[in-house]
Amino acid sequence: MSEPTTSHHLPRGLSQPEWIRSVCCVLVIAGHCDHRFVGLSIAAFLALSVHFALCARDRSTLPSRAWSILLLWCAWSCVYLTLPVTRSFMKNEPLDSRLYWWMLAFGPSIHLWYLPALATSRLAIYTAFGFWHRRIGVALCVAIIACLAATEPQILSFAHKPPLAQLYVLTLSFFGAVACHGLLPSTLSRAWTRWAWVLFGIGLASSFVMDTMWFGYAITVTATIMLCRVEQAAPSPRLSAFSACTAGMYLVHILFLFAIHFFTPIGIAWAPVVVILSFATTLLARRTRLRWMFP
Repeated sequence: MSEPTTSHHLPRGLSQPEWIRSVCCVLVIAGHCDHRFVGLSIAAFLALSVHFALCARDRSTLPSRAWSILLLWCAWSCVYLTLPVTRSFMKNEPLDSRLYWWMLAFGPSIHLWYLPALATSRLAIYTAFGFWHRRIGVALCVAIIACLAATEPQILSFAHKPPLAQLYVLTLSFFGAVACHGLLPSTLSRAWTRWAWVLFGIGLASSFVMDTMWFGYAITVTATIMLCRVEQAAPSPRLSAFSACTAGMYLVHILFLFAIHFFTPIGIAWAPVVVILSFATTLLARRTRLRWMFP
């Protein structure tokens, strides 16, 4: 799931896609502890995927990657199906009270929706690869984002719960990333790095001070694509090791939250613990036969 972002001949320094992936992974885990930042961070993850898919030299690999992601989703869905079963058993509740129809498409744990969303975005780019690179494709994306922004109060009145909330995030992230890909220059000087991170911070801060979602998502996705366009340097080995584990950390961290919640309420103070446990588990799993589940 991670994409190559650096080259061995580049000087050692800061690779912005590696940084944004690492920061977003930590924010997602912290968000699941405190119910903030999750959507914006996943939007940045999706924007990264869209960017690399649109930049792919060999687009014929996109469908096979999409099917691999769906296979991964099936495997983790089987793992997380044990959680609602366990909750029902522990609380002596009927099993159907913990199962919902949208789980058939998104999985038994709410965070697994990212995998089918990722696969869908890659298939959408593959089937209309040339269209997304044309001005008409970029204009259509801008128009869709504008329509979503104008009608967001009406949309959120019925799309604030799964699965519509996740579909709304996917729509904003995908079309926003394609629009930014077409509108931004192909290369930005490193002087833009600071401004891109400022924009990213503004996008996160908007979740505290604004009721609208589209603004924060638009700013966050724009900042993510900008960081991908900045002239890159090779990352440090430590950053590369952590960034390479972010997909596995995202997939496994809910298991630790579930276990902790049995003994104490979950709060933001648990975020560092869950990050460390998820990172260690992913590192260890990638040395075993289960490494395909921790891409």
